[in-house]
Amino acid sequence: MTQSRLHNSVIYTERTAIFEEDKSKELDIHDIYLYGIPVNICIGGVQTTYKKSYNILFFPIYLIKPSGTSIQIGVYEFTASKLKYLLNSAGEVNIPKLPSPLLYSFATIEYISSIVHKFETHRLEINDKANQELLRKEKENEEILREVERIETAKNTRSWMNVMNPHTQLQQIYGKNRSRKNR
Repeated sequence: MTQSRLHNSVIYTERTAIFEEDKSKELDIHDIYLYGIPVNICIGGVQTTYKKSYNILFFPIYLIKPSGTSIQIGVYEFTASKLKYLLNSAGEVNIPKLPSPLLYSFATIEYISSIVHKFETHRLEINDKANQELLRKEKENEEILREVERIETAKNTRSWMNVMNPHTQLQQIYGKNRSRKNR
C-alpha cells in the first residue's frame, strides 16, 4: 500500500495490472527518469476513485518492460482542479506539468535498474544480431567485388592480347626463337 501525498486517508493499492479501460487504448510512450535512470513509461487515463471523497484524481504510471508488456509502478496524483492545467489543447497529458510520481514500494531503484538492464540487454542482443547480419552481407559483397575484379582483369587481359601486333602474338604462341626462324 502506498499513502497519498495529498491526503493521509488515501491509500493506493499497489497493483501491477493495467486498468481495464487502458487496455483498449493506444497510450503514448514517454521517456522519463526514475531514480536518475532513463525509462520508458505510458500514462494511463485519469482515474476518479478518490474524487468524490477527497477531490483527488490520478494517472496510473505503466513501466514498459523488455518484453513489450507494461506493469503499473505508481501514480501521478493531483487535485481535481488541476486536471485542465495538466492537459494540453489536444487533451493529452503534458508531462513537464505533472507532479513528481508517487511510486509503489516495490518500484525501488534496484527494481527499476533490473528492468532497464534487461531492456538494454535485449536491445543489445537485437543490435548484435543486426550487426552480425550486416557483417555477413559485407563479406558477401566483398566476395562479389573480388569476383567482378577477377572477371574484369581477365577481360582486360584478353583485350590486351587481341591488340598485340601479329609478331608479338606469334612470339607468345611459338616462343622467340621459332618466330625468327619463320622470317
